[in-house]
Amino acid sequence: YVNLVRQARRWGSPSSPWDGTATFDPITGWPTQDFGIVLSTAAVDMGGTYLLTAQGNAQVTVYGGSTAGRIANKTYNALTNTLSALVIIPQGAVQIMLSFTNTSGPGLQNISVLQPGYDLASKSNITNLTLAHLSRFSILRFMDWTSTNSNLDVNWNDTTSLYWPQYTPPKTNPWETIPLIANQLQSNTDIWINIPYGATDDYVLNVAQLMLNQLNPTINIYIEFSNELWNSMFAQSTANVKAANDSVLNQGDPLHLAYDNSTNYWYWGFRRTASQTKRISDLFKTVFGQENVGPWKRVRPILAGQCVNPTILTQGLDYLNKVYGPPSTFLHGIAIAPYFTLAQYKTWSNLTTDQVIEGLNSSMQTFLPEQGWSQQAPVGVHAVYAAWYGLAVHGYEGGPDTVAGCGSCSLSAKINATRDNRMTDLCVSFLNGWYRYGFQPLNWWVTGASSITAYGSWNLLEDMRQETLIDTTTMFNSSSPVAQPPRPSPKL
Repeated sequence: YVNLVRQARRWGSPSSPWDGTATFDPITGWPTQDFGIVLSTAAVDMGGTYLLTAQGNAQVTVYGGSTAGRIANKTYNALTNTLSALVIIPQGAVQIMLSFTNTSGPGLQNISVLQPGYDLASKSNITNLTLAHLSRFSILRFMDWTSTNSNLDVNWNDTTSLYWPQYTPPKTNPWETIPLIANQLQSNTDIWINIPYGATDDYVLNVAQLMLNQLNPTINIYIEFSNELWNSMFAQSTANVKAANDSVLNQGDPLHLAYDNSTNYWYWGFRRTASQTKRISDLFKTVFGQENVGPWKRVRPILAGQCVNPTILTQGLDYLNKVYGPPSTFLHGIAIAPYFTLAQYKTWSNLTTDQVIEGLNSSMQTFLPEQGWSQQAPVGVHAVYAAWYGLAVHGYEGGPDTVAGCGSCSLSAKINATRDNRMTDLCVSFLNGWYRYGFQPLNWWVTGASSITAYGSWNLLEDMRQETLIDTTTMFNSSSPVAQPPRPSPKL
């Protein structure tokens, strides 16, 4: 966001901005006492001049002392009750935290801290750098954007208002921000949205109506029920199996999850995922029209499974076919998440960069159609099953996985391998193999920028200023360790 407050942590105390303890108005979300705010942490180089504005007055300081930054040109207009100031952050800074004391409210309202180069006319928008980067993709999956794995929304009034100050946990990015982004992209980029696990019919209908009203009509919409209902790491997986069991054992099986007298409760869960996907598909039809929902239509429902376990999707598809009719009546396609790992080296310490590349290549080869088109190869099974039912195959996620086995092992070698030109070659070979199957786009995990750590090297970039679609040379500071020219292009 142009306004860093949108992506800041919860209001904290002036002395410990990260502690999240400041009180705030439950209606407006603005702090009602002296407070602190964490705008950015673990960044590459936040050096620059930021414009601060607010309604009310306060003493403002950059947390961390004079070396962390300073406030300049602070003014207060008593007639309009508005404060403005410049927040000057030195080159090389990796975080920005502010403290507000002697607040006149108490507290302040309508606070904004704009990134360098932007004025108040842009404070509700996304940065040009982000929009340029996102314009390179044909589909954007907003699963994390709407915090799907932790999203407890049930009713429409549970959603985050566009006017809430911060879009960070326990809140999420508002649904309205998705068309805000998609409509501004320089390419005709389709969107992929994930309906929260507990969403009511009314909630789904509101999402559908919002997309119909606000999204550019040339943009297609992929819709998925929650995320990875098979993955027991996530609360929605446990809830789904529990709901399936309750439906079969206590409610007379209204969804016919045990239509074949199966007693496998995991199968019931896989089938319930398919049933909920059909429910969402049917609800979108009431808004967009039946003629606009389905295979290669504007709204494209997706049933997602697990790449290494075809049973999840075969159970779901067979269930739909037996109980409701051809799956293509309700679905556009299926989706899996192929990740290649370090294979035989994934638990090794003291690896060299060459060994990391070798391991990734060994694993990547198993996803190619030359090795993966057989009854025993899960990618091939998904291909055949989707073809049988006339459905497309997408990758809801995918890419290199340097965490599996031992994320912290040989971390230096993993960092070097991720930056190695051979990694680009591996990724290209991986994607070329994916498309040789005849599959549809794979959503790379993750499209943005982040550091390479023991928790993964998922992101395409380590600094958004590595973007090559627009001239970013003016954004570099002499202290930027990653973003030095010549700029490395994204992996893809």
